[in-house]
Amino acid sequence: MKGLLILLVIFVIGGVCLYYFGGYASFDPTKAGQEAKKAILPGMTWNQVIATCKNPPPTYRTIIVQTRNGREFTKPGPENRFDEKQLADRLARNELPHGFTFPYRFSDSMAFEVFFDGAGAVEHVQDMVTMRDLLQYD
Repeated sequence: MKGLLILLVIFVIGGVCLYYFGGYASFDPTKAGQEAKKAILPGMTWNQVIATCKNPPPTYRTIIVQTRNGREFTKPGPENRFDEKQLADRLARNELPHGFTFPYRFSDSMAFEVFFDGAGAVEHVQDMVTMRDLLQYD
């Protein structure tokens, strides 16, 4: 019992040290998202975007072009689980001619979507609606 108590105390002290001295206490996901968004430039490859954001997105969406009443418009397709090899293969086979998007959600106030062309190069970045927007708080 005494050994278990000593291990628990060591675990708690180690966790506190890791939190404060390991950089977790000062990590700000909103700031990280703002910096990543600023660093994404038109023409960057999808691999460069992943490196810039420091993580791949959990999903990606294809862009679909439809025609209705003689007018063409684009809309997001279904979500696909992100798999780097699968996406690279689809791009190589030209299966995404209208492009795709990566959604990035860093916090309840910082989220954006990166739009890519059919070759996998960034076209533009667009803000996404966040909880902050829905609840209208500062």
